[in-house]
Amino acid sequence: MSALVVVVVSNFSQTIEQRICEGLYQALGSAPIRLVFAPVGYLPPDREQSASILRSHEAIKALEPDAVVFYSGGIAYKTNQSLFEQVMSIYESIPQLHLGHRYADKALLSIDNHAGLFTLLSELFPKRPPERPLFISGPARNQDSEQRQQAIVDAMVQCQIPLERLVVLEGDYTPYTAEVVLGQYLDASKERPDWVICANDLSAKGALAALQAKGIACPDDCWLAGFDDLEYAQFMTPSLSTVAYPAVGLGQAAGRSVLAFLEQDHWPETQPISSEPRRRESTATSGSDAAHLGNRLSDLWGFIQERDMTRRQFEVMRSLHAQSELGQALIDTRIDLEEMGIYELSLTLNPMAAQAEESTLAKAAYPHRFSGDVYELMVPLIADRIHYGTLWCKCHPWSAEQVERLAPLFAEIEHRRITRQNNEWLREQNETAERMASLGRLVAGVAHEANTPIGTGKLSASVLMHEVRSLQQKLDEGSLTRQQMADFVATLADHSRLLYSNLDRAASLISNFKQVSVDQSSEQQREIDLGDYVESIINSLTYQFKQTPIEIVTRLDPGIRLITYPGAIAQVLTNLLMNARQHGFENGLRAGRIVMELIDHPMGFQLTVSDNGAGIRRELLPQLIEPFFTTARHRGGSGLGLHIVYNLANHKLDWQVAFHSELGKGFRAGFTPKRPIKNISD
Repeated sequence: MSALVVVVVSNFSQTIEQRICEGLYQALGSAPIRLVFAPVGYLPPDREQSASILRSHEAIKALEPDAVVFYSGGIAYKTNQSLFEQVMSIYESIPQLHLGHRYADKALLSIDNHAGLFTLLSELFPKRPPERPLFISGPARNQDSEQRQQAIVDAMVQCQIPLERLVVLEGDYTPYTAEVVLGQYLDASKERPDWVICANDLSAKGALAALQAKGIACPDDCWLAGFDDLEYAQFMTPSLSTVAYPAVGLGQAAGRSVLAFLEQDHWPETQPISSEPRRRESTATSGSDAAHLGNRLSDLWGFIQERDMTRRQFEVMRSLHAQSELGQALIDTRIDLEEMGIYELSLTLNPMAAQAEESTLAKAAYPHRFSGDVYELMVPLIADRIHYGTLWCKCHPWSAEQVERLAPLFAEIEHRRITRQNNEWLREQNETAERMASLGRLVAGVAHEANTPIGTGKLSASVLMHEVRSLQQKLDEGSLTRQQMADFVATLADHSRLLYSNLDRAASLISNFKQVSVDQSSEQQREIDLGDYVESIINSLTYQFKQTPIEIVTRLDPGIRLITYPGAIAQVLTNLLMNARQHGFENGLRAGRIVMELIDHPMGFQLTVSDNGAGIRRELLPQLIEPFFTTARHRGGSGLGLHIVYNLANHKLDWQVAFHSELGKGFRAGFTPKRPIKNISD
């Protein structure tokens, strides 16, 4: 079986990373090696953002590669050393080759950041000796930036330029920061620089913008130089003098080192890869030779291809934004992905997100209509800092950047699905809690109502026990008279009737409670008389309204029998009654009336619950069925009561639901069956 080598880079959107991968592919593409490129993103500046990144690196380790090549100079430039070391500890048992950034005693291939810049400046300083040279560095303690700064110092010494003239501004390799720090310096200083040297071309781009904003002409007033020779350097106005970062050569050298390691089981000794100066218009040097024009034409053709690829990418993005399932997303984007030079694409999800038993959720293979090289990519699926899995892809090299950009969109589809799933689970949990709270109120009410007849019954039983003991004592003493016996019988009769009536009342309450509570916790259908059942629900909630100035009026047509879900009806009416008490009548402090009306109707029946309470603004009615919407959260409203009413009535009971209200004019909820039902009693 061939060896597996994983190349870890920050991304494919930067030219240097693209060229490094190009060089590695040139060196290893024809060898019996499975070469996988893994653009995992930059390491973040702090640990709080690192969880998903660490998962990405753990996924790479799980492949058990024979060697890992890190473009450490890219993935580590934003982060701190401790986090970088934490990530590297994941790979402790795996052979590593680092490019551009030294880590511990691991094998290193580096760029000679010194020689090319030293050569360029040693040649140019005599032509324009700097009086006020300025260096915009990279991030603090960045190895590449420190070496490039040393090249400036050595060139100044070589040309006998006093070192105290050099001003150093700290940047971060981005054009924005370079423009800001140089702009602030120009605002604060009376002396204007005649030389600006930047740690990379991106910073030089920002520096040129800052100079132009202050009316400083380049190259007339100030010469400008960068480092890297990114593709746009020769298209700047003026074109940028810089130092070519030998990224392709670095990748080729890395490939040769990997081959040597796999054959010899140890990393060969290497020398830094040399860099070369590029002299252009920003230092008053003409760059119009044939090779320069050839490079411009090549880059222009690349820009045209990129524009065409971006158009296809927009089509895929538009399609992905409309999708809710990953499998369907792959089907719908097949043609556009094929045209983008993607030959095979699969999505492997973490167990936490998997929709099926197999780890590979979806796989799509497209006809290989393209000749030439094929990259294999391993891109993490990360959305909202959560690692959902991995996108695997085989594609044309010029498609790698687009694949990397599409991966977050696939991750977002899964993120939305998981979020919807979690929200649905939370909604169900809250609805269950609300139902249990309703059942709890029912229990409290029944317990209170049953306490009176049971207490009276206990008192009657106690009196009877006392009378029996007294009678027994008189019998034992032989002093029982006819009148005493008659009095005992009369007392026995009175308390027996009292005991029976109170026990019967308690039994009725408990029986009613038992049926309603079973219905509320059951999903079973059964036959009911709707009017009688509504009455029993109202009776079970009497305690909630007993000590309030709220009157409950019922107008219930008899004989409306149907087979339905009584528990859902109990929940609907309980929530409506308690909603009226809490919101319409200020938790029972305000006087009012609730009317429960059940009438015969062509659809089977019409059930209406209305009150003359506070009401709600008409424009808010559409929001009442939304979960967690409430106008009384300060009074303990959950926002689930009417949401549950609507869902149970509309979906479970198959009833039409209509809410009507105006502020200060009460609230009405009406229900009729969606389809005609036959009254069982007919």
